[in-house]
Amino acid sequence: MNRHIIWGIVTGFLLFSTFSANALDSGRPHGITENSLGTTVSGDSIYTISGGTSSGNNLFHGFSSFHLHEGEQAIFKGLDHIDTIIARITGGEASWINGTITSEISNADVYLLNPSGFILGPHAALDLTGSFHVSTADRLVFDDQSVFYASQSLSENFPEGHPIGFEYTANSAFSPIIIQDANLSLNTGQTFSIVGGDVRPVSLITNVSDTSPGIRIQNSHIQTPGGSIRLASVASEGVVRLDGHPSEQSMDIAGNIVISDESVIQTGGISAESSGHIYIYGGLFFGDHAEFNTGSKGNSGDIEIQAQDMTLRNHCRLDSQSYGNGDGGDIQLTINNQLTLSESDIQTNAASNETGNAGHVRIAAKDMTLTNASQISTDTSGAGNAGQINLESQGTIIVTSGSEIRSKAWDTAIGNAGDIRLNASDIIIKQAALISADTDGKGNAASVTLIGKNLSMDQKAMISSSSNSNRNGGDAGTIDIRFTGDIDLTDSETSIQSLSLGEGAAGNIKILANNVFLNHQATISSSNLGDKNYNGDAGTINIIAGNTIQLANNSSLATSSNFAGGGQINSASSKLIYLSDSTINTSVSQGWGSGGDIFLTTQLMFTTRSTIQAKAENGQGGNIDIRTQQFLDASYNTISASSRLGIDGRVDIMQPTSDITMDVSQLPDHLLDATARLDDVCAARFQKDISIFSLEGKGALPNAFNDWIPGSETTYDRPDIQFQQFPNSFQYLDELCPFTEKEKQSDSSE
Repeated sequence: MNRHIIWGIVTGFLLFSTFSANALDSGRPHGITENSLGTTVSGDSIYTISGGTSSGNNLFHGFSSFHLHEGEQAIFKGLDHIDTIIARITGGEASWINGTITSEISNADVYLLNPSGFILGPHAALDLTGSFHVSTADRLVFDDQSVFYASQSLSENFPEGHPIGFEYTANSAFSPIIIQDANLSLNTGQTFSIVGGDVRPVSLITNVSDTSPGIRIQNSHIQTPGGSIRLASVASEGVVRLDGHPSEQSMDIAGNIVISDESVIQTGGISAESSGHIYIYGGLFFGDHAEFNTGSKGNSGDIEIQAQDMTLRNHCRLDSQSYGNGDGGDIQLTINNQLTLSESDIQTNAASNETGNAGHVRIAAKDMTLTNASQISTDTSGAGNAGQINLESQGTIIVTSGSEIRSKAWDTAIGNAGDIRLNASDIIIKQAALISADTDGKGNAASVTLIGKNLSMDQKAMISSSSNSNRNGGDAGTIDIRFTGDIDLTDSETSIQSLSLGEGAAGNIKILANNVFLNHQATISSSNLGDKNYNGDAGTINIIAGNTIQLANNSSLATSSNFAGGGQINSASSKLIYLSDSTINTSVSQGWGSGGDIFLTTQLMFTTRSTIQAKAENGQGGNIDIRTQQFLDASYNTISASSRLGIDGRVDIMQPTSDITMDVSQLPDHLLDATARLDDVCAARFQKDISIFSLEGKGALPNAFNDWIPGSETTYDRPDIQFQQFPNSFQYLDELCPFTEKEKQSDSSE
């Protein structure tokens, strides 16, 4: 039969988007008939299958049709030494299975091959003690490199080895497998394999919601506790191995897979003692309101997916939790092009009151998008640790619309959060999106590392590594951000923060980029907000820019604390540090903690209406050290290193000396009389209407030629503030060496 005709028969079944329970079998093919290999079928509705051709521990059967209606059974019989039952269907019809497949051979695995396709309905069931493998391939490959043909062959071959894969050839029909409204389960520890084909050329595969995939599973539950589930869809010749990872498949073109309508693919469960793995291989993998679960009380299985493109949407979830003392499984995705999560979760967590660790999440894709409150998480609520999250992208990672990438130790946790690492050309975090490695309990937070070319954050986006317990919580972690281009933070509540609310210390923040821009109330902070009984030190912020560091419109850098040490800020740029209506703060608001030190180094520094502050309450004020080739100090600035009750800190602004005497020219003795060039200005104003252009306020231009020129409005709360000038900008006085009274008097006389 022509393969396009076969495909027409199969797709004809797909016109029924929802099966009617009273007429499911009406008009569908019926019955099981043998046609080769010595197979015998007896009975009507209860089909007993015997005979066949045995080879070693393998038993081969041949059928021209294989269909089961509701209430019907196919019962395989054979000798006890048989390990594997291999059945092929060669009549050219897609098998309609809406009954039960049973084997009376204990622990025997069942392989069904029908190159024309399979459709499993709501009453399909498996009563097997072994594994179950179903495929539309035209060859079954064995470990001794021999093959068994799914079509009748003039040169029959009956291998004695163990099957290891399904092979599609250039002449394969590439027919699909459809499972709709079914509940299929195997015994503990068994394997369930579904390997279908996609008949269309790759040029006709246009989107992930295509209605004709190689595998479609709708409103179905497929379960094998403690075993493994393997799904693969192919559209070109090659071998799908049953003993390897998805990356080991040999075909060039993979087919579409759609799992939808509350389907569950499960190898574990909250009461399962152990679980197996889920392996998925496809071209376009599409999950819509579906769940993939490998969690268990013991060691949970891994979830491994390889696809060209992958979309999870509408409350879809990949879940590999630890519900007991075992460890959660790892989740690994390898996506050649686009990965999209919308209202969906990828999680591997460790449950409370248990010792198991969560697994790790590793994702590689050309581009990634998390939107509509999606999550990638690895958490712990017990003594075990959360896992690590590692995202790698050749292009862009976008986290938006309330989505989260999170590793967390919850309030009941003794274990620690896991590290988070993102590596992409461009990373965009916006619309209340969050990347965090926090702790709410005794465990420590973890590090967050972002590496790439450009980072953009806005609209309440946040990167966090915080300790959120207001008593004896763990330490916050380090935030390490390294980009070769620009780091741009914009808008209120957009922040990079390492925060401690209790006795845990805040973590350090390290930032390296060409340009660092903070605008419209954006913040970078490492702070401790604990009370007098439970408090820790703030961390250190180090920012190195190849070009510019800019804070504008109420933005801030802060390492403040309430009672402990105020941390430290080190900012260095090769060209410019620019502050406008913004704050750099390392202060301590209460207690005996010392204000933190501030070190600013650049070629040109410009400040206007800004505050640089390292103040303390009872402890010593911090030191402020500004080293620049040129310091442009505009209006309304405050630079403060004082202590209300303790010892004040120092403010040192250091810039090199320039000898300008050789460049000064003698002005002429006869100066220009500007008044002689002015007419009666008042008379001119009253003779006719004229426009007026004025610059007002201090720091602007004078309103008249003979008005006073306004000076800087900078306020220093230290009477001994030093503006030091040195012949060489790289040679400064020892910071620990105080100025003598003679030096101060000499400086003031100048």
